[in-house]
Amino acid sequence: ETPRLAATHLDEGEAQVQHSVQQFADTELLSLIDEMEQSQSIHKKVLEGLFENGFMGIEVPSHFGGAGLSFVESCIVIKELARVDPAIAGMVDIQNTLIVTAIRKFANTEMQSRILPKLAKDAVGSFCLSESGSGSDAFAMKTTAEKIGNFRHQYIMPNLGDQMPQ
Repeated sequence: ETPRLAATHLDEGEAQVQHSVQQFADTELLSLIDEMEQSQSIHKKVLEGLFENGFMGIEVPSHFGGAGLSFVESCIVIKELARVDPAIAGMVDIQNTLIVTAIRKFANTEMQSRILPKLAKDAVGSFCLSESGSGSDAFAMKTTAEKIGNFRHQYIMPNLGDQMPQ
């Protein structure tokens, strides 16, 4: 197998992905940025375009309705979208590199077959931060989970004091 060249060298398929994202970003996305900023929402046409072009299901396997592409192609898509709108790129990044990856790696086959087609077609995934001190920085979170005993869902959660759930 030929070693991968630098990330700046794209193979033919990766270059096609890059060109496709550039076209979408420069036509569909760029023309709606001001409107989205004013309304503080994502325009329906942008969201539909992200799904129609396969950008929301980049690493969803093709047998689940996704593009079936690699992490490298995910990075290309995110980079090209960020060139025009970093917020949209962030949403696509979270969908593909956090949500889809977690379902692919940790869900059983039944759950994958139920969730991944939706994430590739019309559902936007999300994750939430729950500590007041971390803001939008997931790496600044202090809470850890420590399994105790043989219980599946019993954890020690420090720094909660009297707010510990019962």
